[in-house]
Amino acid sequence: MDGVGACSFMDLAKSALQNSLLQNYGRVGVVTKAWDHLQTHLRCCAIEDRGWSEYKDSFWYLDRNHDAFNSVKIIPVYYYT
Repeated sequence: MDGVGACSFMDLAKSALQNSLLQNYGRVGVVTKAWDHLQTHLRCCAIEDRGWSEYKDSFWYLDRNHDAFNSVKIIPVYYYT
């Protein structure tokens, strides 16, 4: 495989990984477990050194955090008094 072929393969692999993370993490159990295992053993948390922000557009993140973003009151006012 020449340099151009390797570069194309890397781009395809990166795209497939990113799609898997965004669309399937937290939705498909075996995919979630695979990502958790991979990240635990490689001690990384993203595809391109973006850290946790890689998850901000993922199904998992949006599914768990949409109420917080759409809510006017997250913590009742009386909590602070």
